Amino acid sequence: MSSKSVANRKKTKDQKKSVRSKPVKSKVEERKQSTKLKLLGIPPKAMILTSTKEGIKTRIGKGFSKYELKDVGLREDSAKKMNLMVDLRRRSKHQQNIDLLKIGLSLQNK
Repeated sequence: MSSKSVANRKKTKDQKKSVRSKPVKSKVEERKQSTKLKLLGIPPKAMILTSTKEGIKTRIGKGFSKYELKDVGLREDSAKKMNLMVDLRRRSKHQQNIDLLKIGLSLQNK
């Protein structure tokens, strides 16, 4: 075999793995990951109020509406980073859910 054919030979998978190294994270990226917003304990669940003949019933919803998040001062992406469930289909705004979010955020800031 000539030296040209050896140099042009394709590398095997093992050789490719040994050449590659893990990407190095910058200090800025590490700080961003460490300062992610998280609620203390279990994140609150959104409550849905439904009226029936017997009265008002509450049930656990799929997530907080964007209007409830807006009243508290949160955006959808930051709420998802805090492990809060967000239901973008809902357009209702319940005061009970707003109060739950305010309490959760006040506990986090202490």
